[in-house]
Amino acid sequence: MTRISGDMKRKAFIRGGCLLAALCLLLALLPAAASAEDAAPVSVACLGDSLTFGLSAGDSQARVIPYPARLAGLLGEGYQVFNLGVCGAALSGGSQRYRDLDACAKGLELAADVYYILLGTNDSVLGETWDEALFEEELDRLLSACRGANEEARIILITPPVLFPAAGGVGSFSVRLDGAIVPILRQKAEDEGLTLVDFYAETLEKPELVGADGVHLSQAGYDALAVLAFESLESAEEPDTLKGGAA
Repeated sequence: MTRISGDMKRKAFIRGGCLLAALCLLLALLPAAASAEDAAPVSVACLGDSLTFGLSAGDSQARVIPYPARLAGLLGEGYQVFNLGVCGAALSGGSQRYRDLDACAKGLELAADVYYILLGTNDSVLGETWDEALFEEELDRLLSACRGANEEARIILITPPVLFPAAGGVGSFSVRLDGAIVPILRQKAEDEGLTLVDFYAETLEKPELVGADGVHLSQAGYDALAVLAFESLESAEEPDTLKGGAA
């Protein structure tokens, strides 16, 4: 018959208490670990035209690495970036009004946490169908649709790059971009407290970011846009204008 002394009882009690404490700690950590693994990534929807889709300036059918892809690399794990750019899309009209396109519908269905909007270049070349008031109305409708999809979403407006003179004469439409579209986007961001990435100002200072056709970006341009877009998420909560990496 084995006799259990008082010391043995105390040691057994201490060991049991330690095991119980360890078990309680493990159980406490399990929900946190599970919730971290189950947490949905931050969804980022990039709405726009061929400048978002990512066309080469040298070949209208060729693609480069677009800014949403570069942005996804900069953001890293925990983010899911969707490229919803459509070649030829315009905000206010034409055959490719963005709000009527499947890409826009998909972006709204995502109820994204972040919406980037880069539109306006094709609006500047609409010719006689251009309507400044309609452009602003469609911008308001798109902003409202994004808020309707997710009222907590952060919306970031991006001004289109400068249109430079090229063989096709596209630069002749720059007056409309300079005089109406870019000012509307800047004012809208200020009025509604939205972050503005002023890529127009960036390309005005650095024309090498725009490719040979005077419209689409060089790879350096897409890379620069991705950096500015990334920094817009890293910026302070207060609305700001980001250009050249400075708030």
